[in-house]
Amino acid sequence: MEEKDQVFNHYVKLQIDSGLKPLEPVFYPIVPVDGVEAIAFRASTTINSIIMGVMKQEDYTPVSDNRLCGTELFKHNIQHAIASLKEFDKAHKRCDFIAVRCPAQLIEKCALYDLVKEVLQKNPSIDPSRICVEFTENLLDTDAEKAKYAVLDMKILKLRTALVGVGREDTKISKLVSVPVDLAIIDKEATKWAGDRNKPQLFNSLLSYIKAMGVNSIAEGKEEQRKELHYSEAIGFMFEGTDPISLEAAISVAEEAENQ
Repeated sequence: MEEKDQVFNHYVKLQIDSGLKPLEPVFYPIVPVDGVEAIAFRASTTINSIIMGVMKQEDYTPVSDNRLCGTELFKHNIQHAIASLKEFDKAHKRCDFIAVRCPAQLIEKCALYDLVKEVLQKNPSIDPSRICVEFTENLLDTDAEKAKYAVLDMKILKLRTALVGVGREDTKISKLVSVPVDLAIIDKEATKWAGDRNKPQLFNSLLSYIKAMGVNSIAEGKEEQRKELHYSEAIGFMFEGTDPISLEAAISVAEEAENQ
């Protein structure tokens, strides 16, 4: 392991153990295609490091994904998602689920089931289906069999599962047949097809094909594309390129939307 990776691993472990602010849980709202109220959230952790500056999940994932700190961050995110769900409930706000990204190391070491089961056993009051574990498309390429069993393990524990990056040119939609996830997160590259006058039915055909496999779709894209999805098969939408928000802001967004 390179020295910078060792430093990063050590730094993350110190911050998780300390519970200090440098690890900041953040949220990305998921809204209905025809509404304004957030119905669910994607969660991650921003690392505010005096060594490396502010690092979002996409910044540190290449370092953490196959390292112990990736597993530690995933556990931290799952625990915080559960705590956040309790806060939504206290505030009487809707949050159908919170999605957390699964790191590659947990798939490779077949350690996902035991880790998640341990966390759930410590939080029996939370409905497991309100936690969604996201699997990236490249995990299936790395070890398709292990990824398939990881998804099935999450179903045994009654968690939701999602495949991220669906619709990219390098992604085979047929993977949804072999890996029985609950949700397909449609990549922004594919969402651009919505409203394309040269290919008017392409995007809706993609969603219908996914729906026929028993999988629901959430699209990621721009506001003008969301307007084209009002009569599509998509059940949710995430805005491309938006900054993440805090738990307090997430609850506030839900409250404001609810009052409109």
